[in-house]
Amino acid sequence: PQPLGDAGPRGQLRLEARGRYVAYTEADQQGRGYASFNVVADHRSSLSTTWRANAWYEFGHTDSSQPLLDQGVLLPLSRTNTLSGLVGMTHKFGTQTSLLVDARIFSTEFEAPALVDGTSVRGTVGLERQLSTRTTTALVYSIEGVRTADGDPFLSHFGSLQSTRLLSPRSSLLLEAGAVYTRPPSRAGLGAKTA
Repeated sequence: PQPLGDAGPRGQLRLEARGRYVAYTEADQQGRGYASFNVVADHRSSLSTTWRANAWYEFGHTDSSQPLLDQGVLLPLSRTNTLSGLVGMTHKFGTQTSLLVDARIFSTEFEAPALVDGTSVRGTVGLERQLSTRTTTALVYSIEGVRTADGDPFLSHFGSLQSTRLLSPRSSLLLEAGAVYTRPPSRAGLGAKTA
């Protein structure tokens, strides 16, 4: 996809649209259509601050829903409507330290009545420090609220320490250690423990 708009040298705006259809020769297999629309924008308000935003909608099936793919969830085949949005900011303190703040929303609806629709909102704060030209460390905290159609909302807290090592222009190694806590765990179907 090619950029359809430009906000000037201090930012840019991209509009993307994609579609495909999968047909089967077998009588017991039904054809499936997929379509997605994406708007991406970024703006540099100063030499040290950059803003970014992303809105994305997809009509497809459970085998293509990006939130499900990201979580490695395998569900029975069903039509889905997925909406996501993100607003974020990066602010640099000097040449080696950056503050990252993001807020994003995911919402997925299923056609199959056996599958439960869900919406989640997450806020993330990260402090990143460049130790060398190849090594970067970051301290990250996130809080996420989840609401499903048949259950009460619940909150999850995430904290992690990350270290990234650039191995080559096309590859890098990420090491991460962290913990998650969900409150109340019973509403999320989890035990009262950290992992």
